[in-house]
Amino acid sequence: DEFQDTSKGDIDILLPLIDEILSGEGERGERSFFAVGDWKQMIYGWRGADREALEESIEKYIKNNIITESSLEYNFRSTPLLISFFNELVENLFTGKERTETQKPPEEMKTFDGLSEVNRVELEKDGASQETFYQTIFEYLKKKKAEYGCPWGDMAVLAVTNNHVQKIEAELLKNDIRVSAVKGRQLLSTPEGVAVMFFIAGVLAEDDTRFVATAATSPLWRDIFGNIEDIRAHFAQRFPRPFGLMAVSCAIEMMRGKLPATILDIWQDEAKAFFSEGGADVDGFLLRMFNIRFSVKVPESEDSENIKVDTIHGTKGLQFKHVFIFWNEEERETPFYLGSEKCHVQFSGDEIKLLRASDLAIARDIIEMHEINLARLRREKANVFYVAATRAIRTLTVFQPKKKGESYKRVHQAVLDTFARFAPDGSRKEICFTSGKPEEPQPSTTYNVPAKHNDEPEKYGEIDPALISSYIKDGIMRGDRLHRWLAKVIDQMVLPPAGELNDEEYEAAIRFVERSDVSPVMFRPGNLYVEQQISDKESFGIVDRMIVSDSLITIIDYKSGSMRGLRQKYDEQLRRYTKIMETLYPQRRVEYYMLSIDI
Repeated sequence: DEFQDTSKGDIDILLPLIDEILSGEGERGERSFFAVGDWKQMIYGWRGADREALEESIEKYIKNNIITESSLEYNFRSTPLLISFFNELVENLFTGKERTETQKPPEEMKTFDGLSEVNRVELEKDGASQETFYQTIFEYLKKKKAEYGCPWGDMAVLAVTNNHVQKIEAELLKNDIRVSAVKGRQLLSTPEGVAVMFFIAGVLAEDDTRFVATAATSPLWRDIFGNIEDIRAHFAQRFPRPFGLMAVSCAIEMMRGKLPATILDIWQDEAKAFFSEGGADVDGFLLRMFNIRFSVKVPESEDSENIKVDTIHGTKGLQFKHVFIFWNEEERETPFYLGSEKCHVQFSGDEIKLLRASDLAIARDIIEMHEINLARLRREKANVFYVAATRAIRTLTVFQPKKKGESYKRVHQAVLDTFARFAPDGSRKEICFTSGKPEEPQPSTTYNVPAKHNDEPEKYGEIDPALISSYIKDGIMRGDRLHRWLAKVIDQMVLPPAGELNDEEYEAAIRFVERSDVSPVMFRPGNLYVEQQISDKESFGIVDRMIVSDSLITIIDYKSGSMRGLRQKYDEQLRRYTKIMETLYPQRRVEYYMLSIDI
């Protein structure tokens, strides 16, 4: 999968395997090689993905019809309106064969009843400041939420850089809009994650007297951690320097019960990884944690009231009902490999201009490699925008800064050209009824109706269907609220506030979490996953809560209301979910629980 992101190192490993597979039958008969990829979604060049090397390596197989290529004809994700927009976008963004790779809706569409639209919103600076960009984005999001009648959780804002993501988040939070990162929040963007780093630095770092002195005067530090000098002295007596895994692990465990277990488990996992790979000391560990801060994520529960904000790279492979892209395109000089000098180099724009005027052989080499690198960079920028746009299921909005007296970058201009042809006014809407007209109910016939006795009423003993419907609906909505609250429960010591729960529901939820048959299961040690999809080659499912430790996998589903009649469902899910996880983790024991909230 994601074959387009293959690097040179991957190719060196993969090609002998492909050669072996395609050389003929094996011990168990015919063998085959199957790969799925899309050149238009190659966005990891900065991580080593190399299209030219990959095309060159498989070219002989394709020419000799050993490997055949085919394009996917249908887009099963998006509305017909969005698919038409993507096809127009492809023609403006790409060159070569990618321009012709258009798609169409499948013949049997899934239901898209309701509004579908594409919009372009122009953002203007206030002088040199870009603050108005983020204010405009917030106001527009608020307006569209009201128009769509959807929860915040159905909306996703995607940006190119972490810097843009953080500014959008800050504007939303300032206006009391809760935010979730799509694949979890960055560890060091959480106060608790930073607290762990401060604690380790204060207690174990080699020479951090200024930090220690400052931290020691903090009331917050004393409330949570106690006297820092005493703790430093304790560790100095107990462990030899340089402090290694055992000292770091013990320091993290000192915070157990004071900070969320999920945060501490991540720090423990990262410490084990660092020192098992040859890491030398605690200072090196802290430096590594800072350097990888964007990629270490804390799982966040799915919450319908939290708008999703993340980088485009962080959302690849996902989909959202309503997508909003902030496209503030920059073209900075990036490092590239200079073969003649066998090293990576990076030059400013002014330095490149100077080198263009030089007759030196090395200058010509630099300019040639610069042009190749720039072409790759621009192609990858086009791919990044395409990936962002195609995350959308129903609606797509693109925010673009307006520039005065400047030419636009290539992708920005391609988006302008696409809207000029597809939606000249900057917006195009369509009401979808792809599910067709609802079928008329089939007539029913009742047989063997017993005769009525004497003055028996026509609807003897029946309950008003409206009352039944209302009762069931209230029960379902209550269950949904309880599930959303339980999805926020991470740490037994820090339970979430009532939020949308009424008094009865909140009391029921607290009672449930504190029950002796529930809490030992819910708060087992391990990595926590909330509302987690699980699947193997044959089946899939979504579980309310899953805890994965080194030896045990715990799967939990909640049930509100009556458990009557659910024995068969419980047994079926027990078998199916256990089989999935045993297939994925054959060395670990799997336990499945269906826990009733209202016992």
